[in-house]
Amino acid sequence: MKNEFFIDLECNCNLHDELPYFAAGIIEDDYRENKKESISGKDYCVVFIDPWGDVCREWRGIDEIKIIEVSHSAFEMLKTNINMLEGAKNEKWFNL
Repeated sequence: MKNEFFIDLECNCNLHDELPYFAAGIIEDDYRENKKESISGKDYCVVFIDPWGDVCREWRGIDEIKIIEVSHSAFEMLKTNINMLEGAKNEKWFNL
């Protein structure tokens, strides 16, 4: 897996409380590179933290995002933060 970030080219697909935003995060899986067929028919599975602190996993087509190669440390830092947020939310739900 390459160290790649993505940013959406349009914010219209991301609405939360009627506020549009550009999603940006990491590419978790590249279906074109792995020659696997995606369930959605899209090219990438992406992961990002939305402005409200929720971790989101969604599908994106190659024409919907801009891909930027970043340093290994920057990629791992965001990946670690995503994993920590997911762990904290799961722990919260189990401790209710």
